[in-house]
Amino acid sequence: SGWHNYLEVPGEGVPGYVYGLQTAPGDKVYACTDAGIVKLENAGTGTETGISLLPPAPDSSGIYESFGVDNLSRVWVSYYTIEPTLLAYYDVDWQVYDFRVFDATRSDHSGGVWLADSYIPLLLHVTADLNSETYTPYNSNLPAGQLLSLYVDQAGMLWVVVRDADEKHLLTSFDGSQWTDYSSMPGYPTGILAITANNNNDLLLLCRTGASGESTTDAAIYSFKDNAFNLEIDGFNAPADYLMDSGWSDSFIENNGIVYCFGDLENTESNLLKISGQRGVRENLLWSTTYPVNAEAGTGITLD
Repeated sequence: SGWHNYLEVPGEGVPGYVYGLQTAPGDKVYACTDAGIVKLENAGTGTETGISLLPPAPDSSGIYESFGVDNLSRVWVSYYTIEPTLLAYYDVDWQVYDFRVFDATRSDHSGGVWLADSYIPLLLHVTADLNSETYTPYNSNLPAGQLLSLYVDQAGMLWVVVRDADEKHLLTSFDGSQWTDYSSMPGYPTGILAITANNNNDLLLLCRTGASGESTTDAAIYSFKDNAFNLEIDGFNAPADYLMDSGWSDSFIENNGIVYCFGDLENTESNLLKISGQRGVRENLLWSTTYPVNAEAGTGITLD
């Protein structure tokens, strides 16, 4: 395995800064850049082909507030224009769907997407047939406050973390009909920042365990399985609340027993942190000499 740089789009040149990555069925990867959305076909197969730049969304500058891809490979973006704000999706061409702006987008794994306005908070669920329903604290049991994390597990269950007026981080799930609050359960961890799941679809929670106010602070990972919270790993650092938003969920993932998250061991600069092993072996990745990254196009470096 190795690092490979897909710097240039044929006929388009350098795409610019990358703000987000999404995968789609059929070995597709989409990158949201400041030059637009780049599509890479046959990604990860060793025969990557079809690197292309999607046309810009209607009346957009190419800068998007949120970006996601559903299971039907429709690309969803939300962005500001002079008037009004727009939510649009790309299938064979762009279609404007709504006149609101959202700051987080997640596939529902059934051909639709969940979109969030983190500060109201407001959730919009667009189904595969492009029908939609809106959820707020006024018409549902979505907690009031700032939405910090949005996650949809493989079974289609929606999980959200909302910071309420008392600074408590509330974990809530929604199965399409019923909202469930977990904050009163025994062992509930403080300061949940982000949600992911392991290969068994057990929930993993990245939590801030120290006091807020510093750029980094004590952190831990809890699991939630069979209605019980369990401490899995501690002894590392993660950003405090004021450095994160709902997009933070994209920086906390698990794969084959190894957790990768935005954090650090030194309580200094933020890093990509790898955590594995029964004892929670921890390793800083990118900002070290262990994993050098060569950013020249066409090169690769073996990782492990």
